[in-house]
Amino acid sequence: MTSDESLDPLIDRIYAAALNPETWHQVIAEVGRRIGATSGTSLWFGPGGTELIRAEIWNIDPEALSAYQQHYLSFCPRYRASHGLAVGAVYDDRAARSAGTSRSREYYNFMDRYELGLARIALAEKRPDLTIGMNFYNRAADGFSGTGAQVLQQLAPHFRRACNMTQALADVTDRAALGDAWFQSRTASMTLDAQGNVLRMNSAAQRICSLCDGISTSRGRLVAASRADCARLDAEIARALGKSAGKSSGSGDFLLIARPSGLPAFAVSVVPIGQAGSRERAIVTIAPTVPELSSGTLQRAFGLTPSEASIAVSLCKGRSPEEIALDRGVSLHTIRSQIKTIHTRLDVRSQTELVSRLTAASLGVRL
Repeated sequence: MTSDESLDPLIDRIYAAALNPETWHQVIAEVGRRIGATSGTSLWFGPGGTELIRAEIWNIDPEALSAYQQHYLSFCPRYRASHGLAVGAVYDDRAARSAGTSRSREYYNFMDRYELGLARIALAEKRPDLTIGMNFYNRAADGFSGTGAQVLQQLAPHFRRACNMTQALADVTDRAALGDAWFQSRTASMTLDAQGNVLRMNSAAQRICSLCDGISTSRGRLVAASRADCARLDAEIARALGKSAGKSSGSGDFLLIARPSGLPAFAVSVVPIGQAGSRERAIVTIAPTVPELSSGTLQRAFGLTPSEASIAVSLCKGRSPEEIALDRGVSLHTIRSQIKTIHTRLDVRSQTELVSRLTAASLGVRL
């Protein structure tokens, strides 16, 4: 997001919908009105794109959704997945109308019949067992205005993170505890030009960079504290700007950037903008906080015993094994044995990795 704070309330509601999925249709409607769309959908497809597991619509004839489910469900998600769409990106769909294949013509004839006129898609997530598309429609042949398209670009990374959050919280009871942390970390972001220079950043990002604790700016560029993290960050920015090979640019994945202070790592995502005529070419979002995870949450989420979960919470708060043993009135050997078990269960090798893993899990990051 840019320094314009006017999107903050809308971003709040995107993350609120992650905690209360039944309100997604309200968010779709609000975003649609903001970007100048005439209608919109949030469609969640199951394995192979053959099952529509959740659908919220705004200003669309229910008959259209019914027809879509009956006749086009097996076609559309597979068609999308086959075109290498990058997670967290926004696509102009008009060019696909001239693809020339009979399936494409059939699909877009269906769209026109219900006056949908698909213009852009914000792909929120894509995995083998899940494809989530935030679709916005406009009957005008020219699609959305440049301003509307730019707003959708700015919101796309937040859609992706919020949808990840919904999935991560599916089996966790303590939704409010995790949700509070997401609200605290939702808007720290900045924009980059084609050379990777920082153009604008909002107040949350300014506060993070001013700490010089893992993430900062130097000579107008975003840098990390460690040489290894800096190289990884540079590579991710280069991919988002289309300057390097590798995975699809702007994949929407998160990097965990260590903090010299020992506080939990930052989760950083870089997504391209690609708006014609604009200097801004990528958006960087930063999650600076870790949820205050309870022992009960850790037990349910990671299969820890009550004692192991309590120790994990203490480790995340920066307590040493010696301090934990003293607090609990047990031997250091006992605590070290339990920490070893915790590391095995979470597949980590150190306290730093443990904290990063819990950070990643709570933010929907896959390491």
